[in-house]
Amino acid sequence: MAKTTNFDTELARIRNEIAAAKEKIEWLAGAPLPYEEACKQASDAVRAQARHADLSVGRFCRPGYRGSDLLRSSGDLTQIMCRLFPEAMEHRLHALIAEFYQTVEPGPPLAERAGRKLELEQMLFDLELAEERLICDWEREHGQVFPRRREINVAVVLGSFEEAA
Repeated sequence: MAKTTNFDTELARIRNEIAAAKEKIEWLAGAPLPYEEACKQASDAVRAQARHADLSVGRFCRPGYRGSDLLRSSGDLTQIMCRLFPEAMEHRLHALIAEFYQTVEPGPPLAERAGRKLELEQMLFDLELAEERLICDWEREHGQVFPRRREINVAVVLGSFEEAA
């Protein structure tokens, strides 16, 4: 079995950090909103759906109405429920959201995500730059080409990383 070198250890450390940075970027893209933002979205959705329900009440005002088409409207049942019971719908959705957040970790507020993504992408770039420097040093020392990761940022490998640093 080959002896683990300082190069192997350092390369493994950097590659683990690269994988962790990529996971954070991916998680951030689909991370649940903070609870308050999720509740606001739910409330906005209830109000939007309520606006689409046209409850045609004129039929109640005519003689002979028997109630056979009580829910007839130009909207679906969700829209009708949101129109007739908006507070109850919001309250129930907020309760379901609270229950959901007992099992998931919310992400940062939506307004902060673009900045956080840029920070993570910069960290990823810096890690890939450190990986490429380490590999280039090893190649100069050993006179061989060392294989890169398949998903390496090509700009890091082909670019002049001394200028990028």
